Amino acid sequence: MRLRPVREEDLPSFQRWLNDPEVQLWMGGVTSPPTWEDERRWFDGIKQAENRLVWSIENRDEQLLGVMDLRWVPEHKRGSFGVFIGEMSLWNRGLGSDAVRTMLSVAFEELGLGRVELYCHAENARAIRCYEKCGFRMEGRLRRHRMTEEGSADSVVMGLLREEFEAQPWK
Repeated sequence: MRLRPVREEDLPSFQRWLNDPEVQLWMGGVTSPPTWEDERRWFDGIKQAENRLVWSIENRDEQLLGVMDLRWVPEHKRGSFGVFIGEMSLWNRGLGSDAVRTMLSVAFEELGLGRVELYCHAENARAIRCYEKCGFRMEGRLRRHRMTEEGSADSVVMGLLREEFEAQPWK
């Protein structure tokens, strides 16, 4: 597994994934399927963003698997991220954990962050397990944090500190 910069030719896969209801279910910010213009605007925006890295996730065979986004506040040495594996046939194979661990190495070792945090759907047990395997700890629950078709739903906040990262057995 490796992370590489997003390329324009990745956009059709991103759009296909985000148009899949099963993938959309776990994406916090996706309320309607993105159009090609939406994807294009997103791509143009990430190229100009400061303190933000967006990577495509590939396997060893260079198959595109998903995308990861890391944003940070340098003066506070804090970052937050989002990740998804879009190829559903590859879910539950540890690829998300590998991608998160790679990102954490960049965040703590290259960017010098002291903390990385994330927000996750409270009912997304698969993602929470992944994050806990990578060393994240549950820090709180945000009640009625987001809207779903059924109404409001909770999110959780998870965090990992530099010293906790450095103590990880997989590191």
